[in-house]
Amino acid sequence: MGKHIFRFITTALFTCLMFFCAQCQINTIDSLRKEVIRLEHVSPGITKDTSLINAYYSLAEEFYNEDNHTMEQVYTNLALEIITPLLEKPVKDKKLEKWLIHEQSTGFGNKGSYYQDIGDLPKALDFHFKALRNDEGIDHTIGIERHLCNIAIAYGDLNEHKKSLDYYFKALKYAKKAKAKDSEANLYGNIATAYYYLNENDKALMYESKSLEMFKELKDTSGIAFVLGNIGVTYKDIGQDKMDAGKDPKDISEFYTSVVYYKKALSLIGPNGDKSTRAIDLGSLGSVYTSIGNYAEAEKHLLASMELSKEINDLFGIMEINENLSELYFAIAAQKNISPQARAGFLEKAYQRMIDHNTAKDSLFNKDKTDDITRKEMNYEYEKKEAIDMATREAEKRTQRIIIISVISLMLLSLIFSVFIFRSFRIAKKQKKLIEFQKQEVEEHRKGIIDSITYAKRIQEALLKDEDHVTKHLPEHFVLYKPKDIVSGDFYWSTEKKGHWYICVADCTGHGVPGAFMSMLGIAYLNEINASEELFGPAEILNRLREKIVKELKQTGSSGESHDGMDISMMRLNLQTKEMVWAGANNALWIAVNENGETVIRTIEPDKQPIGFTFEPEPFTEHVFQLDHRDTVYLFSDGYADQFGGPKGKKFKSKQLQEKLLDINQEALSAQKEILEQSFEHWRGDLEQLDDVAIIGIRV
Repeated sequence: MGKHIFRFITTALFTCLMFFCAQCQINTIDSLRKEVIRLEHVSPGITKDTSLINAYYSLAEEFYNEDNHTMEQVYTNLALEIITPLLEKPVKDKKLEKWLIHEQSTGFGNKGSYYQDIGDLPKALDFHFKALRNDEGIDHTIGIERHLCNIAIAYGDLNEHKKSLDYYFKALKYAKKAKAKDSEANLYGNIATAYYYLNENDKALMYESKSLEMFKELKDTSGIAFVLGNIGVTYKDIGQDKMDAGKDPKDISEFYTSVVYYKKALSLIGPNGDKSTRAIDLGSLGSVYTSIGNYAEAEKHLLASMELSKEINDLFGIMEINENLSELYFAIAAQKNISPQARAGFLEKAYQRMIDHNTAKDSLFNKDKTDDITRKEMNYEYEKKEAIDMATREAEKRTQRIIIISVISLMLLSLIFSVFIFRSFRIAKKQKKLIEFQKQEVEEHRKGIIDSITYAKRIQEALLKDEDHVTKHLPEHFVLYKPKDIVSGDFYWSTEKKGHWYICVADCTGHGVPGAFMSMLGIAYLNEINASEELFGPAEILNRLREKIVKELKQTGSSGESHDGMDISMMRLNLQTKEMVWAGANNALWIAVNENGETVIRTIEPDKQPIGFTFEPEPFTEHVFQLDHRDTVYLFSDGYADQFGGPKGKKFKSKQLQEKLLDINQEALSAQKEILEQSFEHWRGDLEQLDDVAIIGIRV
C-alpha cells in the first residue's frame, strides 16, 4: 500500500495497546461484569474504589480486543470517574497517590489511543500529553515510554517523520531502562518505519531485522507477522523506485521478494487473526500485484482489504485503499487490448476512487487539525502567548470590507443561481411546455453569473503584474500561470525598487472565488507593505504580511474560526550585483547551477510555517546567494507537481518536475514555458485540473 498511512497503522497495533492495567486479564466479559455488579454493592471505601478501577479497565481491555471501541470507552470513562475525584483532594497514602496518578494516566492513554484509531489526532495528542505529564511526575518508566511512543505515532500520521523519529528514540531509552524487551522490539519496528518514510531504506531494513530478531527470541507470533509485513513494504518501495527509473516491473526481484514476505505475514496471522493487520497486508499485497501486472489478484486483495477496513472503521486504511484501487483501475484502462467501453468504465472507476481518496485525505489532514495539533504540543511545552492585538487601521478595514462585499455578492449570486436551477428542474417535470422558456431564463442567469465571475477575474488580473510589463529592463524570465477555475488562489507579485527586483509566487487557501479573495488580500497587503521608502528584505516582508493576515482575519487560534492563509516564495534580486535574497513560507526555492560542467538543481528549504495564524510563530529565515551567469531560479506553487495524470493516473511529483527542468535547462526561458505547459496538458490528459498552477523561472 501507499507510504502515507498504513505503516503507521501497523505500528499503532503493536505499540499503542491502550495502556491497560498491568495485571493479567484472564476473565471473560460476563465474569467481569458479574464482578463489577458484586463490587458495586460492597460498602464504600478505598478498597471498593481500587477494585472497581481494575475491573473497569479489565472490561475496557476485553471490549478493545473485540473491536467494540464504544463499550471500551464507556468502561474507561467509568474508571476515570472514580479516579478524578479521589485526586482532587489530598491523598495521605503516597503509595496510593502514585497508583491513582498512574491509573489516571492509563485512562488518558486509553482515550488518546481511541481518538488516534479514529483519526482525531488533536484529541489524541491532548490525552497523550496529559498522560505523559502524569507519569513523568511520578517517574513511571514504562508509562513514559508508551506515551512517548504514542506521540511519535501521531507525528508519523502527520508525515512529521523526523519529529516522530526523535520521540521513538526517547521512548527506546525508557524501554531499555525498564528492560521491557517486547517494547524494545516494537520500537525497533517503529524506528524502521520512520526511516522508511524518510526514504532511508537501508536503515529501515537494519532496524526491521533487529525487531524481527527480538520478536523471534520472544516467540511473539503477532510481532513476527507485523515485522514481516513491514519488510514486505520496504522491498516493495525499493522495487517501486526501480520501476519509476524505467525498469520493467516484471523483472524487479524486490517486488517478488515483498510478495513472499506478505504471504508469510498473512499465513502467521491466519484468516481469523487480527483484522487490522490482515487488512494492511492484504492491501499491500494487492498493491504489489498491481505493479507486476497481475490485476485480477490485485483487485481481489484490495477489495478484501477494503471490506476489513470498513468493518473495523479504519479511516486511514479506507483512504489508502481508495488510492491503490484508483491506480489499479488506471493501469487496467491503459492496456492495449481493452475495448473502448471497458476502458471508459475503468477510467470512471479510477477517477471516482481518486475523488474518494482526496475527500478522505482533506477530511483527515486538514489545516484545522494540523493547527490544533500544534497547539497541543505548545500547551505541553510553553505557556500561552498574550492575546493578539486586534486593533487595525480604519483605512485597512475599509479596503477589506470592499473586497468582502464583492466576494459575498458573487457567492450570493451563485447561491441564487443554484436555487433557481433546482426549482426549474422540478417545474420542468410537471410543465413540459415551459422547458424552452425556462432554459432561456437559466441561460440568462448563468451568463450573468459567469459574467460576474469573469469581471472578478479582470479585477484579479489587474492586480497581478502583466508578464510583458515586468519584463522591461529585467532579467530573462517566464511566468506560467494556469488557474483551475476562472479566478485563482495562486498569484504572483512583482515590483522594482531602488535597483532591486522583488518577485514572489503564492498559494492561497483554496481555489476559485475563496482563493481569489485571499489572492486579492495578499496582493493588496504586499503593495501596502512595500509602499514605504525602506528597502525591506523578503523575510521582513513575510513577517509583516503574516501580521496583517492574522489581524485582518481576526485569527486567534480558537476552534471553529478561519484558518485561511497562504504559502509563499519571495526573492529580491540586486539588478547590478546579481545578489539574491530569498525567504519562503512552506514553499521551497530551486536554483539550477553549473557544477563541474554539469547542471544540477539545488533545493532551498522554506520555513515550515504559513502566512497565517500559527502557535509560537518564528521570524522567517533569510537566505542570501550570489548568482552566477546563466544560473536559473524557479519559484512555484504545488499545483503542477500535484496534478494527477499519465498512463497510471498518478501525481506528477516534485522529483519529476525537477528532472523536466534539468532536461530543458539549456532552452530559452520562453521555450521552457511552452514545454512545461505542453507537458502539463499531456500529463493531465482527459483528467480534471486539480489545483491552480504557477511557476516563474528567472535566468541571470
